[in-house]
Amino acid sequence: MSTASYSSLIQGISQQAETSRGTASADDQVNCLNEVLDGVVSRMGTVYKAKIAKDYNEPFFHEITRSSGEKYLVIIESGDIKIINKATGVLSSISGSIAAYLTHTGDARKAFQAVTVGDTTFLLNRQVSPAMAATLSPARPNKAIAHFKAGGYKVTYTLTINVAGVDYSTTFTTPDNSAAGNAAFITTDYLAKQFKDSFNSTLIPALNAAGKTGFTITQYGSTLIIYGGANTFDISTTDGVGDKQFISLKDNVKAITDLPAKCEDGYQVSVAGDGSEESSKYFLKYQGSVSTGRWVEVVAPATKTDINAATMPQVLTNTGPNAFTVGTAAWGKRLAGDGVLTAQDPSFIGEFPCTLQFIGGRLAVVTEYQATISRSRNAYVFFPDTVQTNLDSAPVDYDVSNGSSTLTTHAIVGGGKLQFWGDRQQTYLDSGQDPIREDTTEILPLANYEFDGEAAPKTVGLGSIVFGTQVGLFAKIVEVYFRGGRPDGEIEISAHVPKLLSGSLKHIAVGESAKKEFFLTSGASNLAYLYQWYNQGNERVQSAWNPWKFEAPTRVLFASIEGSTAWFVFKWPSGTTLESVILDSTGDESTQKFPIRLDHRLSETAATHNGTYFVINLPYPVPLAKRGTFKACERLDVADVSQRGREIPLEWVSDTQVRVLSANPALTWHFGSIPVAKRKFSKFIAKDQNDEPILHDELTVRSITIGHYKTVAYTVNVTAYGETVSQPYTSRIIGDPDVLNNQVPVKSGKHRAQVGQPTDDVSIELVNDTFFPATWTSAKYDYALTLRDAA
Repeated sequence: MSTASYSSLIQGISQQAETSRGTASADDQVNCLNEVLDGVVSRMGTVYKAKIAKDYNEPFFHEITRSSGEKYLVIIESGDIKIINKATGVLSSISGSIAAYLTHTGDARKAFQAVTVGDTTFLLNRQVSPAMAATLSPARPNKAIAHFKAGGYKVTYTLTINVAGVDYSTTFTTPDNSAAGNAAFITTDYLAKQFKDSFNSTLIPALNAAGKTGFTITQYGSTLIIYGGANTFDISTTDGVGDKQFISLKDNVKAITDLPAKCEDGYQVSVAGDGSEESSKYFLKYQGSVSTGRWVEVVAPATKTDINAATMPQVLTNTGPNAFTVGTAAWGKRLAGDGVLTAQDPSFIGEFPCTLQFIGGRLAVVTEYQATISRSRNAYVFFPDTVQTNLDSAPVDYDVSNGSSTLTTHAIVGGGKLQFWGDRQQTYLDSGQDPIREDTTEILPLANYEFDGEAAPKTVGLGSIVFGTQVGLFAKIVEVYFRGGRPDGEIEISAHVPKLLSGSLKHIAVGESAKKEFFLTSGASNLAYLYQWYNQGNERVQSAWNPWKFEAPTRVLFASIEGSTAWFVFKWPSGTTLESVILDSTGDESTQKFPIRLDHRLSETAATHNGTYFVINLPYPVPLAKRGTFKACERLDVADVSQRGREIPLEWVSDTQVRVLSANPALTWHFGSIPVAKRKFSKFIAKDQNDEPILHDELTVRSITIGHYKTVAYTVNVTAYGETVSQPYTSRIIGDPDVLNNQVPVKSGKHRAQVGQPTDDVSIELVNDTFFPATWTSAKYDYALTLRDAA
C-alpha cells in the first residue's frame, strides 16, 4: 500500500483536465475560503444589518465612504432613491427631489452611473440627453459708436449714417493754429459735442422727414452713442488724416485699439483680427460707469448661455451624518464666444453620456465617441473663460474612439490614466508629465480586448484592472497589469474555471487589502463567485475560485468588500436586506472561543419573550421549502445557564414569524441559516517523483485522512456507484477529559475515512452542514496500485 499526502488545500475549483490540476485543487467547492495559512475554511455567515421595504429587481448601487462610521450605499430603481449607512443600517434622510431625473426604462443598474468627489456625488442617468436651456444672452441694442481719439488743426471730420441705402451726413472743420485760443476747438470732447449738436439739429430732422424716426444721440466725453430705434443703419466716419482720429463702429471692430476709453454700460461689440475671420472673433462689453468702466469679454449677443440643469447629472450632497440633499447643480454658463465657432457646446449636449469620471481635478462626461473634461479644479464648468487664448485650465473635448467605430461604454481611472472601454477597442488619455491641457494631451490606443460592457472594469490597487466579458454561456474574467499607464501583462483569472461563472457578468466587487473579489452574474441568482489570491512580490503564487451560495434569498443583488468585511444586498420574496460577513475563519465574535456560522443572522435583541418562548418577527420572509437550514443556538457561555453552540428548538408560525422555544427570558442566542460548506476532491491520480501520472491497470483508494484545525464537526461523504456513505467527524469524544460540562470542544487533529473503491468510480466530498467552524488543512491518501505490465 502507498500513500500520497497533500499538505495544503489552499486552491479552489479547477475545471482543467484532472491530470493537469494542482494537488490542492478541487472538483467543486462551495461556501468556503481558501486561506494560505489555514487551508479550506467553512465560511462565516452574514449578519443582518437593515431591511429596505422595497422589492428591487435590478437596482443601481453606488458606494460612498467617508469614515468607518459613515459608509453609505445609494440604491436607485423605478424613480426611487434610498441611501443607507452600511455601518449602522440607518436610512439617511434625503431632502430635495430628483424624481423626474430618476425615471428610466429597463434595468436601473444599466441606466445610471455615479462618481463621488468629497461630499458630492454626481449621478448620471444614461438615458437622459443633456441639452442647452432656452436662456439667451442679451440681444445687441441697435446702436453705433463714433468717438474721437485725437483732434487736429484744419481737419474736416465727417459722420455719415446710412439708412436704406441713403446717406445722411454732417461735417465739421477745425480752425488752423494761428491763434492760441484755437487749441480749444480741437479737443476731443469739443469735437464730439459739435457732432452731437449737428446730429440733433440737422440729421435727426432729415431722418424724421424721410420717415426714419427714433434716432437719438448721447455723448460720453469724446464718445457718441447713436441709437437707431427700429431702423437698420450703418455708420462711417472720415477725418482726412488716414481716418485715425475719428473712429466709428457698430457691431464689429478690427482691433481692440479701435474701442473708446469711455462708453455706455452694456455696449457690445465683436473683435476680429482682420475684421472677417470668424473663428478668431470674440465679444466684448463695456461694463461699469463712464469714468471707471472697462471692456470685458462676454458671450455673443442672443446666444444660449446655460445648460439645462434638469438634463445634466444630478448632485447628491452629504450634509451630515445620515443626511443628504439631492437636486440640480449650478453648472457653469457660457461666458464667451458665439457657441458655433468658438466656445462650442460640450460634445455631450444632444448625446447620451455613458459614464462619469474624475481625474486631475476635472470631471469627465463621456459619450459613445467623445469625452468632455471640465475646467481644472471646477467640475461644474464645461465652457472656456475666454476664446482669445487657450488657457491651461480650460475645458477640453476629445474624440476617444481613436478613429474607431467602437462605442465607448465605460470610462475608468486605472494605472494613473483615464481609460475608455469599448468592445475590441480601449483607449486612454495621456498628457505625459504635463497637466491635462488641449495642447499636451492626446488619446492613445490601449488594448483590443473583447468587452461586452455589462459591468464596468474595476481597479485593483494602483497596478491592475479586472474586467469581464461573456463567452458563450459563461463569463470570462481578465486582470490586466499596468506600468506607466500602459498594459504590461495580463492573467485570465478564470482560465481554470471556464464554465463556472454562468451568464454575463453583472457586478465586480474588489477587496485589494483582503485579496478577494466577488463576481455576480446573470445566470446565478443566489450565488456570489469568490476569487481570492496571494502574491509574493510580483508573482501570484496562489489563487482560488468557489461560489458562495445563499439558499434562502431570491437573489444576490450587490456585493462589496472593505478590508476584511464583505457586504451583500439580498432580494427576498418581499423586501430587501443589507448584510455583512467577516472574510476569515474567526468571524465577528473574536472574543468567543469559536465562531457560529449562520447567514442572515439575528439575535435575541430582535425578539420578544412572552414568558414561554421568544417570538421573532423576521425582517425577511422564508418560504416553507427554505426553512430547513435555519437554526437557533445559544451564543454565550454562562455558568449553569447557557452554553455557546447548544441548539434551541424552533417553531415556525409563518414565513415571517418564528418561535425560539426557551422559557428563559435571559437566554442569549443566534438565529439564521447554516451556510453549508462543501469541498469535492478531484479524482485521485498517483504520480511519480517527477509529478507525472503513473501508468497503472488499477488504482484503488483505500482511505483518506483529513487534517483539520480548530474544528467542531464535519462529514466525509464517499460516493461510489450511486451510493453515498457518510463518515462524520465530531470533536465530542466520549471520555475526552477536555470536554467538560457538555461544552462544545474545538479541536485540531485528523479524521480517517474508509474508501475502498477504484479512483475512477469514487468521489470524496467534505461537508460541514453545522453552524460550527471547520477548517480542512490537508489530505492523505492510502492507495493500492497495480502497475501496467510493461510487456
